[in-house]
Amino acid sequence: LGGISHLSWVVTAFMLASTATTQVWGKLGDQYGRKYLFQASIVIFLAGSALSGLSHTMTELIAFRAIQGLGGGGLMVGAQAIVGDVFDELPGAGSWRTALLLDGNVGIGGCPPRLLRRLRSLLRPDGQILVELEAPGAPSHETRVRIEDNGEMSEWLPWARVSASGIDEIATQSALSVMRLWSCGERWFSLLAHAATA
Repeated sequence: LGGISHLSWVVTAFMLASTATTQVWGKLGDQYGRKYLFQASIVIFLAGSALSGLSHTMTELIAFRAIQGLGGGGLMVGAQAIVGDVFDELPGAGSWRTALLLDGNVGIGGCPPRLLRRLRSLLRPDGQILVELEAPGAPSHETRVRIEDNGEMSEWLPWARVSASGIDEIATQSALSVMRLWSCGERWFSLLAHAATA
């Protein structure tokens, strides 16, 4: 490639570009969502990497490493933000008095026992979960749903339907007990609590 005197700029160009854009990527991620910006930063980083590998002069290599650094800034801040979103504790974990799962939301994620175990960890020892269920005798089953908003459809999401006649088993799997089961009109509800306090 020649231009050995410019070798330090190969590293410096990347570092300058990534450092200068980290705050921009973070702000854009907060405003417009992290997923698509993180994907964009991956594409920019990979494009910079491929172009760096194809460079014929030191000047090209430095310029392409700067492009790679633009994507690298997004990767650094995006990865940290996504990990924080997914694994940070929820506010007040262990001190919630009540959690509500109405309108079939016990089926979010397609695995009601896992969702109920997560909610159990958020409750204080005397806390309760109010769950809306399908009518007794209706089948409990896993399915997939799409959400429609203003004519736009989401991706397919895992979901589950839980029957009032099947809530005892699911509660037991989640270290919860059914405190009460009742209907109001055509809607069915159950009140769940820590198994130790039932």
